[in-house]
Amino acid sequence: MIIKSMSRKEPSFGQLVAYMSDEKSDRAFDLHHHVFTRDPEDIAAEFEDNARLLGKRKGGNYLFHEILSLDTRECGQGREVKEKLRLLAFEYIEHRCARNMVYGAMHRDHEGHLHYHLMISANERGDKSRLRFSPGQLAKTKREVERHCREVYPELKQPEVMDQSPEDRDKRRDQRKSQKQQEMEKRGAKLTKKEQLAQELRGMMAYAKSQVEFERLLQDRGFTLRQRGSNWVIDRIAREDETKKPKPHRFSTLGIHADYETFLDRIEPVIEDERRVGEKEKTRRAKEDREEPEQAVPERDGPESHNEDYVNYGSNTDLNPAPDSQQNRDAQTARDAQEAFRQEMAERRAKQAEKERTEARTHSRGPQGRKR
Repeated sequence: MIIKSMSRKEPSFGQLVAYMSDEKSDRAFDLHHHVFTRDPEDIAAEFEDNARLLGKRKGGNYLFHEILSLDTRECGQGREVKEKLRLLAFEYIEHRCARNMVYGAMHRDHEGHLHYHLMISANERGDKSRLRFSPGQLAKTKREVERHCREVYPELKQPEVMDQSPEDRDKRRDQRKSQKQQEMEKRGAKLTKKEQLAQELRGMMAYAKSQVEFERLLQDRGFTLRQRGSNWVIDRIAREDETKKPKPHRFSTLGIHADYETFLDRIEPVIEDERRVGEKEKTRRAKEDREEPEQAVPERDGPESHNEDYVNYGSNTDLNPAPDSQQNRDAQTARDAQEAFRQEMAERRAKQAEKERTEARTHSRGPQGRKR
């Protein structure tokens, strides 16, 4: 099952209703939620009246056009299948926008799938503010509805799409990509910029021995790395003469999310091993210091004291450092950098966990609790 969501910044209700209710739709399965008229023109007018309650806001949404698509290659497109798709649409609306106005039309113009077009008001019926529904809440709702479909209606034989793990999504994307590459090779075409960037990033992961080194390679290439939810994103460093913000690249979109997770798993044991080596070296040096006998400090009050090289034993200056002192300092600096990286990763994971708990509490309060 596939669910898509598209927002509109203009109140184009009439255009969307005309498209939804054309000859491709099965009018027997029209869906009306908090909508009391049935004629397409009256439906558009009813949505427009509700939208007039909204205040004007730059970039504000007036409606959402969302699509619920059911794969019918194995279950067919009989009446029972259509009824179950209608029930799934109501299940989605209950989670997504229980108090908003929704008009739905089922299209049956493809042999391989049935799909509902849903027109959803940006505000709840009669309300003056837009309903806030975060991308995280939307993604969670999509997964829950797909899981509900697979558990309650197994006879529909729907593949797992929304609830896939990042690794499975990457595998599917790689399979599609390999097919595209084969077709491109047949035509003699070159790789796209996105595919070239993905190849470069895989090369950096193969070369880098630590997270710090990987980020340094990214900076040399003109990118910075950040984590957004469960995704990793790179942003191109903008030039001074650029006025438009560069577009970010998500690892999941590039198809390298699984590669990066494997890279993190590979470098983590290296960091831990280096830390243990450093601790052993520190313990060994402390033991040697305890076992070394104390040497008497020469007296400097004798008549020849003015001929001796003066050393201030209370200072921190090392006039004749041991051959391995610089190596010890370098090792300590490396361990400090690694510890800082580990602490940063722990903070990122803690922030992500806190964000997910906040979204879960917001979702548990229901639609009225989510409204702002």
